[in-house]
Amino acid sequence: MSDTIIIIDVSDELPTEYDWSSSDAIAVVPQDSLPNTIIGPDGKTYPEERFVGIIVPEEGLYTVTQRSIRGDCFVSVQKEINVTYKDSGVENPYSLSLEVKSLKVFPSPVEQGEDVVIRFTTTDKEPVEVSLINLSGQVMYSEIYLGKKRYSLNLKTDGLIEGTYILKLKTKTSILTARILIN
Repeated sequence: MSDTIIIIDVSDELPTEYDWSSSDAIAVVPQDSLPNTIIGPDGKTYPEERFVGIIVPEEGLYTVTQRSIRGDCFVSVQKEINVTYKDSGVENPYSLSLEVKSLKVFPSPVEQGEDVVIRFTTTDKEPVEVSLINLSGQVMYSEIYLGKKRYSLNLKTDGLIEGTYILKLKTKTSILTARILIN
């Protein structure tokens, strides 16, 4: 595989310190081999400390971790990346799924009673089901959204007990999940 994969931190809060790490098989591209800035999927320009370039040796599942300090908080975000050969006939081969271009869930952990923000962008205006499920499999929230391509939802955590929940985003052909921790 010869493409360089760029991972961008598009969070709203600017971190004061960064550290990127990855699976052993991943080659991290030296920062001086990358541009000083890059335009993200949201159209914004990001400086070099907010993105990392990686090269993977072959198809497979890889892990990339970004650790940062944001205000008074230490944040560690770990993403698993399933790398497949890109199909040159596909217009945007690097989307999360055929129908979901981006998904952002924050903050996590969240204090009980505060809102969790869910932002996602789809490729069309087809229905998207958003569900929150506890670890026992009980659906705590479920709503179908349609008619737009960009969504920003505030999910209330009032009435939810402390613990881990799974946010599920379901389209007609894919399911994406994110973990939410309520303190």
